Amino acid sequence: MTQAVVASGRLALVADHLVLALRDADASDGASFVVSWYSVAFSSTAPGGNLAFIRSAALPDGELVATDSPGLDRALRERLKPRSWPLDDAKRSATSATFERSPIRDGAVTARIVAGAHVIEVAWRDLGTPLVAAGRVGGADAPWDTTTVLIEAGGWSAAVDGQPVAGRPFPNHVWDGWFGRPLSSALVALAEVFREVDA
Repeated sequence: MTQAVVASGRLALVADHLVLALRDADASDGASFVVSWYSVAFSSTAPGGNLAFIRSAALPDGELVATDSPGLDRALRERLKPRSWPLDDAKRSATSATFERSPIRDGAVTARIVAGAHVIEVAWRDLGTPLVAAGRVGGADAPWDTTTVLIEAGGWSAAVDGQPVAGRPFPNHVWDGWFGRPLSSALVALAEVFREVDA
């Protein structure tokens, strides 16, 4: 029997991360719609729960932060907030929310977030071949090593308060450093395990 390899570093976070970012057909950069949702099973510094960052022109303020775990938001918003598509108001108050998500079934994941008076429904369809990857994330002053399962979606849908959202996913070049190529901005990341390492 081969002996297990115990990873170094303190366990910081275990989470799934669902991302759907869409861009208008005539746009060359940015994202007109974003859902970046962390479902946190374990954190060394915060309670578990859900934390989502949402951008949509259909929302009164154009964006919101949704959570069912205020302690998670307070402890990890700065770490988990989208870097590729920053919030206009990174310090806005979080909205209490409920979260529902299907398992992967027939190559798809569906999800529903009810945040205050707003309902955000998203789906990732035609899921591709999973990539199992490991690498380093975070800034040089507080790096994390991570392992993750990444699945790009060939199909998608989104709606806010029952109204379909226009736009299409696009190549997200934040992944160039890991894979030498971008991944889709419609992405399901499962079983992400983050470990603190020395800077």
